[in-house]
Amino acid sequence: MTDATLATARALEAGATGYLLKDTSSDELMRAFDQVRSGKPYLSEDLAMRVALLGTGVGLNPLVDLTPRQSQMLSLLAKGKTYNSIAEELGVNYKTVVNTCLNLKRRLGAKNLSELIRAAVRLLPAEP
Repeated sequence: MTDATLATARALEAGATGYLLKDTSSDELMRAFDQVRSGKPYLSEDLAMRVALLGTGVGLNPLVDLTPRQSQMLSLLAKGKTYNSIAEELGVNYKTVVNTCLNLKRRLGAKNLSELIRAAVRLLPAEP
């Protein structure tokens, strides 16, 4: 369960009609806007499922709650990429990679970069 899932649940309890994550595509943003504007609630299918399962104990796979960017970085780490090469490949700042990896370590219970890489290799499906 992520902070985003909890924030979404709290926002809905407080009366929000919809909720989007910051990495939402522009297409989804427009769908959500149109739906909420017409008076209907909006959550992405994935986010709705996570909120629905909140507190049930289902979905304990630590990769389920990762954002697409976190999954991408974890995959690149599993391939042996350095922080610098990840930043260059994704077109982001080095510090963004460092901060994302710190968050990934916390989520996956890794104490250091080596443990994070081991977790990435163990948890991610092998690519052909």
